[in-house]
Amino acid sequence: MIFCRYISPVFTVLLIFFATCGKSSAQDQVVTIPDVNLRAVIEDSLDKASGATITRAEMATLTRVDARDTNIHNLAGLEYATGLIRLYLAGNSISDVSPLSNLTRLTELDIQHNSISAYRRSLT
Repeated sequence: MIFCRYISPVFTVLLIFFATCGKSSAQDQVVTIPDVNLRAVIEDSLDKASGATITRAEMATLTRVDARDTNIHNLAGLEYATGLIRLYLAGNSISDVSPLSNLTRLTELDIQHNSISAYRRSLT
């Protein structure tokens, strides 16, 4: 009887450990940023070395990104910058702004002088 009393809590702890072992939280997941110019701006904003891993948690810490006139074509990866308040993207070659559609904290957005054709649908 004493053996069973101690086995149950130990078994529970082991079960929880093995169930979570090797799994990372969503915040620890690596963000893919395919546009090399956008990636360089984000690396600089996060004070990271070129090619360093960028996680969702790190992206969420960004509050301001200034990427004016940096030849950006693709905004993929910016959807994880959920803390962004100011985003400056003027003078690039951006046509799809859908990665910005869930950035609800944005209060300043400069996207002039790009190739955007369907921004109303994407941002509403």
